[in-house]
Amino acid sequence: MPTISLDTVFTQRPDLLANAVDGETILMRLDPAVYYGLAGTAHRIWHLLAVPHSGHSLCARLESMYAVDPETCRTQVAKFLNTLADENLLCAVASASA
Repeated sequence: MPTISLDTVFTQRPDLLANAVDGETILMRLDPAVYYGLAGTAHRIWHLLAVPHSGHSLCARLESMYAVDPETCRTQVAKFLNTLADENLLCAVASASA
């Protein structure tokens, strides 16, 4: 899969089962049957993706919550969004520049 642009607006796939337990999100995809555990910042990002966000807006929110260098945040958020996209856990809604 090509590298994700931080301009793209994403949201959670609606057909996933998700439950937050003790600061962690457990995701389950039924076809094929696979589950994932998201903790820490990954849990926070998943929670934010309940409504559409671009990678840039996710970074802005995270930078306001955590003491993180903007470049580090962009790099890590892009990497995480690529992982979620590779696992087919996201829906691309639109390009923020569109």
